[in-house]
Amino acid sequence: LLENAESKTQINSNAITLSFHKYKSRFGGLHYGFYQHKNNPNEESIIINKEQGEKYQNSLETLEIQTQNSQMILPLEDSFNLHSYHKPQKKENIQFVNTQDFKNNSNATLWDEIILTPKEDHVIKALQIIEPKLERLTFIANPTSSGFERIPVIKLKNKPEILPLQSMGDGLNRILTMILNLVNAENGYFMIDEFENGLHYSVQEKLWKVVFSLAFELNIQVFATTHSRDCIEAFSEIVKSKEDYQDCQYIRLDLMEDGNLSSTGYSPRELTLANKHNIETR
Repeated sequence: LLENAESKTQINSNAITLSFHKYKSRFGGLHYGFYQHKNNPNEESIIINKEQGEKYQNSLETLEIQTQNSQMILPLEDSFNLHSYHKPQKKENIQFVNTQDFKNNSNATLWDEIILTPKEDHVIKALQIIEPKLERLTFIANPTSSGFERIPVIKLKNKPEILPLQSMGDGLNRILTMILNLVNAENGYFMIDEFENGLHYSVQEKLWKVVFSLAFELNIQVFATTHSRDCIEAFSEIVKSKEDYQDCQYIRLDLMEDGNLSSTGYSPRELTLANKHNIETR
């Protein structure tokens, strides 16, 4: 399905293969890629193939996700929105959060999937990492929007006002998106690009603890990327906190001179030693 890649690397696990691709000028081979270009509102749907690829001269980075029964292609750039992908033989539960994924209606749909279940409590507890007084959350119609949009609102302890979550800062909104996607990935895969985005370094270890706990409870395999040393150190602290977490791995990706990507895996012990001696692992 994928051809003409400028660079490619693969990460394999027991049940899933991730392939990173970078395309130049033309996207021949993405015969099932169905996208909408944000900067081209007159073209609502674009099938990127060999002929139409000439319209887009910029490189497009993509993530191909392959499991035993399905294949999925995700653009890793904000200028493209994925509309559909190669139809799998069997549906896999895959949730993906990009670097700035604050889509209210998507979050509202994910919330509807868990309402009145124990997963609702998981979301509230995660938000309490930043705002301990938060006790209730729901989604309502946006009174300022001309279209149909549902926004998250919260109630704080001992406060009668209903507050829009967006007024509480990027950190709470980032955590909401992350945990909603995570709890909806039960028995599947959760992927997040740049884990640390919008999060103060002081909350990252607490959030990793929540992610690890839910991943084991709900049988989810997690893939996260980061450029942050604080995030890596927080990850390492949680990994070494429990024997059950020793199978987790940190993988460093390096862009080589020939344009290919090289991957280096660190065991929990190796990552702990590297952090202790200030060895660069990013």
